[in-house]
Amino acid sequence: MTMPHGNTWGIVKDSADGYIPFSSTGANEGTPRQDQYKEALHTLNKEVKKLRGKLEEENCHKEKEQEARVAMEKELTALLGQVETARVDVIAEFKASQPFINACVVYYEDGFEDCLKQVKSVYPHLDLSWVSMDDPLPSTPTGDTTLEETNYSTESKPNPKDDSVVLAQPAVNPPVALLVLSTKPRNIESPSIQDA
Repeated sequence: MTMPHGNTWGIVKDSADGYIPFSSTGANEGTPRQDQYKEALHTLNKEVKKLRGKLEEENCHKEKEQEARVAMEKELTALLGQVETARVDVIAEFKASQPFINACVVYYEDGFEDCLKQVKSVYPHLDLSWVSMDDPLPSTPTGDTTLEETNYSTESKPNPKDDSVVLAQPAVNPPVALLVLSTKPRNIESPSIQDA
């Protein structure tokens, strides 16, 4: 619908009351209903700005928390590395201490005695009196022994710091020769014609 002065009129649907007429030239400006809409729109814009501000604040807070978490993870990793290093150092120090060496000696002595008992139970005819824990040969813990080969034999050079530690060493015995018994009679007159 067109007015004589060039004003355009239209209809806007209002959900509560039906339809509200409006004018493109502002002829209906100032009506109480439009003032309410403007005020409601202004209030909603303020609320949106307030919520956006809170959202930005929360995002900033979240970023700071993430940065703090990353820093704490780095610090935790560094502390765990220090704990692991300290653990390794303490273990190495304990292994070099006299109480540890004494405990090892007791452990090996008990194991040696148990081994002798087991060997005696399996081979009761063997004389194991020559096997002893206190062997006069100098020896050192594994890893501290240096070996030199000379004329198909090995000589052990003990580490001087471990002179008081004596570990069990097997006694050196000549090899046992095996006898093969045969049930066939041997021909003593001509040894070259023996069983082949």
